[in-house]
Amino acid sequence: MAIRSTRRVVARLGRLFRRAKRRGLKALRALVGPPARRGAVKALRAFIERHAKRRVLVLGDSHMRVFDHWLFLFANPRTKYHVVYVPGGTAIGILNPTSKSGARERFDLELASGKWDLVIVGLGEVDTAHALWRMSRVRGIPIETLTDRAIASYTTFLDTVRRDHRLIVVS
Repeated sequence: MAIRSTRRVVARLGRLFRRAKRRGLKALRALVGPPARRGAVKALRAFIERHAKRRVLVLGDSHMRVFDHWLFLFANPRTKYHVVYVPGGTAIGILNPTSKSGARERFDLELASGKWDLVIVGLGEVDTAHALWRMSRVRGIPIETLTDRAIASYTTFLDTVRRDHRLIVVS
């Protein structure tokens, strides 16, 4: 029974997608309301789990959750995005093993957990919006010095990731 209903949902998704390509994205959003979309997205995620040809690991702060959006699933039905985000993860703290967010530990665990076709990394927004300014005010360190430290630690982390994986940086 579940297979039959999944097939129906995937077939409906295909019809909606073809119609949306003709009419545009707003038409798709109007056709698929939130309750129907939840079921369709659930079926699409199940389809992707079974049929994904590419496995992409996405690492970063909370802004990287965009890769979990249903439009990404819809646009790339043969790509499995595994999103690992750490709220408050910063570029300046990525090399700190005792950071409050624990981002480096989580990222290292996920990087070692499987073979990834591609790794996408996005950090730095939290740094530029909050962390560096606060550290500068609290510790009395010039913002330029902190920015240089953040860039140095971030590039060191990216170099370690790049050694073993294909890498895209979206910071």
